[in-house]
Amino acid sequence: EGVAFCDSDADDSDGLPMSVMLFFSDEAYARRCQAANFEDHEVRSMPLFDFLYQWLPSMTADEALVGPNWTQDLAGLELDAFELRERIEAALTEEQQESYAEAYREMDRS
Repeated sequence: EGVAFCDSDADDSDGLPMSVMLFFSDEAYARRCQAANFEDHEVRSMPLFDFLYQWLPSMTADEALVGPNWTQDLAGLELDAFELRERIEAALTEEQQESYAEAYREMDRS
């Protein structure tokens, strides 16, 4: 049920371990991790726009971290969701940035 996650070594504002939600840029990475650790989960894809402008902002509000492309041994980076969003946005082409900015404005008007 939901996104695969693990406890972080970092604590949230209440002193409890933060959650690290696992996301993958490639289906093969996701399948290896899923087979080794999350057999009851399905591998699903989502549009990059939804990840950047719906998932990551809500993760910041929930004090959850992002674990991009973790290994099947559940090892990998633990990033702040806003930091990951900034990194991905910096890697987008100018055309993608303009397109996403327009889509975000449309979403914000709804």
